[in-house]
Amino acid sequence: MRTATIVAAHIALLVCIFHVPPATASQLAITNVHVVDVDTGQILPGQNVLIDGKQIHSISSKPVSADQVIDGNGAYLIPGLIDMHVHIGPGDIEFFLRYGVTTIRDMGTQTTPLEPLSGLLKARTQIDSGERAGPEVFTPGLILDGDVERNPKYTPHFRTLASTAEAEQLVDQLAAANVDFLKVYSNLSEEVFLAIAERARHHGLSLAGHLPHSVSLQQAADANMRTIEHLRSILIDLAGKQAQIRDELAAAVATRDPGAESKTYGQLTPQMLNAQTELQRDQVFALMRNNGMAWTPTLTVLFDPRWDNPDAVPDPALLANFSRLYQAIMTPYGPAEYPYDTVKQARDMFAETQHLVGLAHRAGVDILVGTDSANAFAVPGHSIHQELQFLVDSGLSPHQALRAATLVNARYLNAQDRLGSIAVGNEADLVLLKRNPLEDISATKGILKVIVNGVRHR
Repeated sequence: MRTATIVAAHIALLVCIFHVPPATASQLAITNVHVVDVDTGQILPGQNVLIDGKQIHSISSKPVSADQVIDGNGAYLIPGLIDMHVHIGPGDIEFFLRYGVTTIRDMGTQTTPLEPLSGLLKARTQIDSGERAGPEVFTPGLILDGDVERNPKYTPHFRTLASTAEAEQLVDQLAAANVDFLKVYSNLSEEVFLAIAERARHHGLSLAGHLPHSVSLQQAADANMRTIEHLRSILIDLAGKQAQIRDELAAAVATRDPGAESKTYGQLTPQMLNAQTELQRDQVFALMRNNGMAWTPTLTVLFDPRWDNPDAVPDPALLANFSRLYQAIMTPYGPAEYPYDTVKQARDMFAETQHLVGLAHRAGVDILVGTDSANAFAVPGHSIHQELQFLVDSGLSPHQALRAATLVNARYLNAQDRLGSIAVGNEADLVLLKRNPLEDISATKGILKVIVNGVRHR
């Protein structure tokens, strides 16, 4: 994966059919497949894809021979899917592969000790070396936040930073642990956030996460914050009376009640959505587009099946595959309307979020595909297919949604030269589908085979 030697840079798919290097041993061929070019939205029919070790060796209509052959029988081949927002422990990580997710961006699940050979950081190394199966992992290690009361269930993943000196020291430790980026959270002070950003620049690390209440979107863009997670991270900038809203959220945090901030946010959300204007939206989306700042809306975690069926619970057969910790996290523990006052209000806010996703997409903001699993009803791997459908429902075409879940996601991991598309020299992370996902995005659920780093896992 990240340790693989890239023999050829990412080249356009049609060009990749020619001028391939000599093949070696340990080959896998996928024959008679329709190759989906996620960049252009074109289908290359009747192709034979030869995998040599961990990389794609050739893509051609010419016959090929290999040690192993999978007859595609006219099925559709897409790049492995990438989930850009997950929280998962090292013991539960392999489940993603079952659903075609071959790369994940963990958004802060490491616990102590903060060392390369512990927790998720250790799992990342084991997967990269081939010691164990799993998706490629990009991780920030920990979540960097201000001083706030938290649900004890999530406390181990956070680090409270009250001063710039603490921030600089922790960023140095994270860099030494070889994290891939830094995850920032809602309650950082402006001073500490800027100190994190400055130290991150020193180490060549970008920022992602929640936009702190104390920080404007422009400040975040200047600080090399490449991706914004969830609606709440941009909603304050979309609304008027920004100072008043930030003061109300700060007052909620000051109560030291772990649920006060979310509840206050829920109460303020309708007000903020109603206060936005077309001009404010245009300015916010232009700022994001012009600064290369993407949005991961995580629609899946905002949707609650109990709105339609009050007795809904996550599928017990799915939960049984996970540790007790993640079974508990994926089981809802609050009312269906939370953090809003009624189910109708929750449903309306979800619809409005989808509307904003469509507007942002049409304004040229890169929309990323992330599920926020594991959370209530957000099952790792399984939920990415629901997220894709929600994005299509929001106004993206099936091609645009699939491209977001592969090539666009890969670009925001700085890995587009080896992940996110089917091209000679790219890593062989591939998913074989029964039907054409460019016609119907639900086709991503009909998985026949999953290839990860050149190895067949399903």
